[in-house]
Amino acid sequence: MKSVTQKQGFFVLLVLWSCSCTSAAATDITKSGCLSTCGNVSVPYPFGVDDPSCAVNEDFLLTCNDSSSPAVLNYGNMPVVNISVDEGTAVMRPFVAYDCFGESGLVDRDYSIIRLSDSHRFSDTRNKLTVLGCDTMALMMNEDENFGSGCISLCNHPVNFTNYTNCSGVGCCQVGIPSHLKTLNVNSSSLSNHTRIWGFNPCGFAFLADERTFKISDLRLNATPNDLPSYDSVVEWVIEEKTCSEAKKNLSSYACRENTDCIYSKNNRGYRCLCKEGFTGNPYLQGCQDIDECKDQKTYPCEGTCRNTIGNYTCRCPLGMHGDGKVKCKGFPIGSMVAVYEFVSNGTLFHHIHDIKSEALLAWRSRLRIAAESASALDYLHSLANPPIIHGDVKSANILLDDKYTAKVSDFGASVLISPGQNVVATKIQGTFGYLDPEYVLTGNLTAKSDVYSFGVILVELLTGKKPNFVLSTEAQTSIINHFRSTSGSDELSQLLCFEVADETEVEEIEIFAEIAKEYRELSSVDTSSGLPLELILPRY
Repeated sequence: MKSVTQKQGFFVLLVLWSCSCTSAAATDITKSGCLSTCGNVSVPYPFGVDDPSCAVNEDFLLTCNDSSSPAVLNYGNMPVVNISVDEGTAVMRPFVAYDCFGESGLVDRDYSIIRLSDSHRFSDTRNKLTVLGCDTMALMMNEDENFGSGCISLCNHPVNFTNYTNCSGVGCCQVGIPSHLKTLNVNSSSLSNHTRIWGFNPCGFAFLADERTFKISDLRLNATPNDLPSYDSVVEWVIEEKTCSEAKKNLSSYACRENTDCIYSKNNRGYRCLCKEGFTGNPYLQGCQDIDECKDQKTYPCEGTCRNTIGNYTCRCPLGMHGDGKVKCKGFPIGSMVAVYEFVSNGTLFHHIHDIKSEALLAWRSRLRIAAESASALDYLHSLANPPIIHGDVKSANILLDDKYTAKVSDFGASVLISPGQNVVATKIQGTFGYLDPEYVLTGNLTAKSDVYSFGVILVELLTGKKPNFVLSTEAQTSIINHFRSTSGSDELSQLLCFEVADETEVEEIEIFAEIAKEYRELSSVDTSSGLPLELILPRY
């Protein structure tokens, strides 16, 4: 039997405690002259190492075994692995109860008795009794034997434990523990001495496991006491078994220092101390210091001007912007360049051509006007903007119509700026299938002529009412775009129109319009240096 009795201190705990890097000044974690580490582990007050004067009381006195490398923080010969001042917890690795069998029967057995001091209790929210084995029954009870619980784990063949396996009775089982538990006796036994399964499962085990760190995939049914992994258990601690109001009545013994809160633990029926929000340090020694949040904007984000305050910080958005700078500033800072988009109420040209057969496009002159306005916008981008702009994704879905059906070219996500003397930009191919300039697709070189080609496709859409990838003949696989290129004469052209022609004047305009559309798709014959040819017929509208 392995038994640990707490008389001079608490379970020895390996400490993973550290001061926040955002503290206004570095703070000591231990009393002056006391060991702050054991091996690679920090030991914060109220805990102390070896010297009783270094701990708040005997319940918190630990020992450091420096005969190993690195040294190990211990209570007796039981290692512990973490102390959290913020959470009021200590993580340890207590003994495991087990029974092992061979072909002839029982080979070895051990059980565990753990006793905690008045300041400490097993965590009922993080610990579970965990049992491993195919013929294993584990029981736990407290020293007064007024509590008892356990579970049974069975299986008749090997179990491959993964992260998706449930520890629900097949090779493994778990059960919670009650609150206020200060002593715990755990033992493991077999129902049939592993008679049929000792070859792949010689031993059964029972131990407390921390839900945060326990990984069922680490379990192996063929494990022995010598190669079983260590498992964490969690103990909650308090400074004294008093409520906060009771403790504050005697300020000379009250443990919480400046800028701290008193936290009452129902599990321990006592209080501990915690730094107030916005403060860091050891709440039991010199108290807690203000955090300079402005020095750690990864933890304390600020999109504007950060100013530290006592226990908090302010974040003012840049001039011209508004909102909570700790969350998100909205708007645009003074001096920044922004793109302003006009709200358009009548949707896209694509929508009016293909989806709703809009009345706004019933007349030829409306289609001509929208084409001319769009051409004028592209001409401005190519010739008058400084620097010139290649749109890069010209299509009917990017031409918006306002409340008066005036055309607006939109969506400059694929656009590029042209430097002086530059005509070609090598770029990743972007755009929309059906509108893409074939030369751009082949070379990756984006030019103003790429926009012109795409605009020619829009002109075909306006004339025919068909989408660019519309196929006229499934046998010949002829698209409307390629078929339009081969049309000749007004009769053949009129068969493709999707609107009524009013008079001979419009027929003439449509024929000119169609020829321009063809030219736009034959890039070698288009000269964009002096504007788009469509501008020539704009005055006739």
